[in-house]
Amino acid sequence: MDLKTALQQAKKEYPFPEVFREQRYENIINHIVKRIPAGAKVLDLGAGPCEIPAILSLMGYNCTAYDDFMDEWLTKNNGRQKVFDFAKKMNVRVELVDYKTIPFEKGEFDLFMMNDVLEHLHDSPRDLLNDCLEKVREEGYLFITVPSVVNIRKRISVLLGKTNLPDYETYYWYPGKWRGPVREYTRGDLTQMCEYLNLNIVELKATHHMLERVPNKYLGIYKLITKIFPDWKDSWILMAQKPKGWKPKKTISEEAFGKIMKKTQKEHRKNEKLF
Repeated sequence: MDLKTALQQAKKEYPFPEVFREQRYENIINHIVKRIPAGAKVLDLGAGPCEIPAILSLMGYNCTAYDDFMDEWLTKNNGRQKVFDFAKKMNVRVELVDYKTIPFEKGEFDLFMMNDVLEHLHDSPRDLLNDCLEKVREEGYLFITVPSVVNIRKRISVLLGKTNLPDYETYYWYPGKWRGPVREYTRGDLTQMCEYLNLNIVELKATHHMLERVPNKYLGIYKLITKIFPDWKDSWILMAQKPKGWKPKKTISEEAFGKIMKKTQKEHRKNEKLF
């Protein structure tokens, strides 16, 4: 099935059509199909309502959705069961996260992806990413999308004295443990992450995934500015490849970590002098 047909079929069956973000899905999947052929095995960590693996499945990919499916909006009105039913209909395998072990074989997948997930992690993604990459074959791929912490909308908000974080009202009244964004990313962050993971960057670019948040009267100027300054777009897309002989690296020496901390402290002292 081609992408256009798969998008329409998934939208027709999707249990939450009002939040089906067709332009975002099309952008993500176009980047995947450029390098990953149909028939490949895909692991989607943090798959949420499973719309992306569903579209890929319709296009002939073998998709596994890996999530705890405990986002606040999915726990209401039988949301989780609706997702499970949708995934089954779309031939997407669902596995529940247990936070202890990752229930897949080494080298089982051709692609491991996380779409708008990385920014929600409260702790370093080091262990999780290394563990999941062990489940990817050599010369397989990591694919990540994540909001940009330095996009133009956030830059303007800060200049106007507003926050670049989620609105405080949502954060304050959120029931239970906060599951919103914790740490969004820059180009440099993603480059460093791939260096630490011993991955080869295939593509790293800014992209538009949240144009619906821009008021129509500003959309033209927004697109013009981000065409001139592309890294000011709202999100990042990263495609990185796992090389032959790859091995996980979860720790560094105390000496190496000490150097990192000294560098951080030096930067703090420099900033204190400036302000």
